[in-house]
Amino acid sequence: MKQDNWITRKIKLLFKILLRFFRGKDVPEYEMQMRWFSSCNEGDLIWASMPMSKKELKKIEDSHRVRPYLIVSKNDKGLVGYQCSSKESIRLKGSETVVLEAGEPLQKKTWINLTKEYQIPIKNLRGIPHKINLIKRSEIETRIASIYKEKNFTQNLLNGGWKREKGDMIYYQFGYWIVLKHYYKKLTLGRIYDQKGKNLIPIKIAGNRYYFDKQNILVIDEYIRTNAIVRASKHEMNVIANKLAKEDKK
Repeated sequence: MKQDNWITRKIKLLFKILLRFFRGKDVPEYEMQMRWFSSCNEGDLIWASMPMSKKELKKIEDSHRVRPYLIVSKNDKGLVGYQCSSKESIRLKGSETVVLEAGEPLQKKTWINLTKEYQIPIKNLRGIPHKINLIKRSEIETRIASIYKEKNFTQNLLNGGWKREKGDMIYYQFGYWIVLKHYYKKLTLGRIYDQKGKNLIPIKIAGNRYYFDKQNILVIDEYIRTNAIVRASKHEMNVIANKLAKEDKK
């Protein structure tokens, strides 16, 4: 009986190995890398082999040659990002790094080195992108902006961070807003509250209930610094748009 169980386990293991092998054959590696590239956005973490020459890579342990990168932009050559490590560097000041605790979203505690950007070719990608929560992203943006300021960079501070998108709930001018529209370097914001009020429309953002003031709409430049809180799903934004359309018809 024990021998039968042993044979069954071996057959199952062999089947799993063969399944992984043939699944890998179904989709060419470069096609998978293009999928990962297409789905990766600014602010995501993605695993990639280090974009270095063979001579430089010889100085690095094999197990450390593939690591996560925090992506800040995309271009026709691939992705641009900051290198991450599961070990803290004694050469960097605290202001030059951001720490992601275990589970945010990687398994290990991760240090992001914000002092140097790397151009990562698409062929170097090694996995699907991982999302960072918006509160941590906002912290990273602020840290990048302070580094840019210290170096006296002339470009806008947000060139080192991320632009706001439709559906973002943000904190701006001592209040909460939701980005209704992003058009030609402008953001259209709608004022929201966490308590009921006269003429306020109930909406949901990231599963939580808020109240929208259709009379309080604001248009600002996309580069004005704001703190991100959460992001509404596409379904939630569709519901909000339908509610506003019904209100306009009244």
